Amino acid sequence: MRIFASVLSTVEMRKALHSLEIGEVETSLDLGLVEAAAEFAYGLYTSLVTSVQHDYAGKFRAVTRAPDGERMHYRNAFREQNLNFKLVAGRQEDLKPFIERRSESQWRLNFKSWVVTRALNSALLIDAYELGMWDLPRFQLCPPVANRANYIHWLEDLLLQSRPSGVAETGASVRGLDVGVGASCVFPLLGASINGWSFVGVDIVDIALSSAIKNVRNNPRIAGLIEIRDGRMSEVIPSRNLSKFNTLLGVKNEEQFSFCMCNPPFFDLIQDAKLNPGTNFGGTTYEMCHPGGEEAFTQRIFDESLVLRERVHWYTTMCGKKRTLRKILHLLEVARVPTIRTTRFLQGRTTRWGIAWSFSSQPRLQELALPLQSKIKDVHGD
Repeated sequence: MRIFASVLSTVEMRKALHSLEIGEVETSLDLGLVEAAAEFAYGLYTSLVTSVQHDYAGKFRAVTRAPDGERMHYRNAFREQNLNFKLVAGRQEDLKPFIERRSESQWRLNFKSWVVTRALNSALLIDAYELGMWDLPRFQLCPPVANRANYIHWLEDLLLQSRPSGVAETGASVRGLDVGVGASCVFPLLGASINGWSFVGVDIVDIALSSAIKNVRNNPRIAGLIEIRDGRMSEVIPSRNLSKFNTLLGVKNEEQFSFCMCNPPFFDLIQDAKLNPGTNFGGTTYEMCHPGGEEAFTQRIFDESLVLRERVHWYTTMCGKKRTLRKILHLLEVARVPTIRTTRFLQGRTTRWGIAWSFSSQPRLQELALPLQSKIKDVHGD
């Protein structure tokens, strides 16, 4: 815990902790206070857990948590225990060649290449989320399933707080828009499988569109819930400010959505992406790069939200850089957007931020119900 957390006033700490509890950051609240409160809360939690573990050592069998599991969303399928690679590989043959024995009772996965990463995430999507089949063209961006599931669960929380009239928490009445669906089509597949949501996935690259369509067709149980749309064919939406408005979001005239979501291109140039060689998730230029990087891409989403307004109830996006989050928060404050939510996606050594905003003038704030339960198989073992 950094020391400056301890010098916050009681009022400042209470305000920051309240913002964290409800998942909302007021734009007038210094993000430094929120971060300090988060570190204070996490440090306090860690101290309490350590104390309890020492007190009860030898008396009770401790739960084996996944590394950083307490930082995942509490409904994440992979939160509670380390993944049992041998158990999953026993059910998913394609994973078997890549597991190695560490000891008599432990197995590990050798994350040495994109091929291994694809095999693991394919196995997890099929095994934990009951997809029929999933694959990727070579070296397309391979999404880490647990991280992407965190985003879906955060959307569940947003819809529990506020959603369009007549829309339920689950089922096809919840209509999502995935901006940049990619070859993996991972967000629509997860959202449809876990919650029965319907989706439109938009992309502008031929290989991404064809692969996404293939992944949808290979899962007939949920195929009827997902439409893959070529964003280059988007209709022109008239605006009060622009004579023509070619929407990045791919929304057709009169369409309405419960939310949109996006994992934006992170880099400005592919040379920048090559400076981070320590990952095996792949990724092509069109998936990873956009002129101006993610700041420019997310600002386009913000700009178009000012035109579409209530036609999308929740506008959301991931941010890989904190300065992107700060910039969008500033734009939302200047535009006087009434409802803003933020979150952090914490997993392993990677931190991503999520930001959501809504123009609903009278949002239907829902009392938080019991957590949604995902029907998933045991992927952890004993």
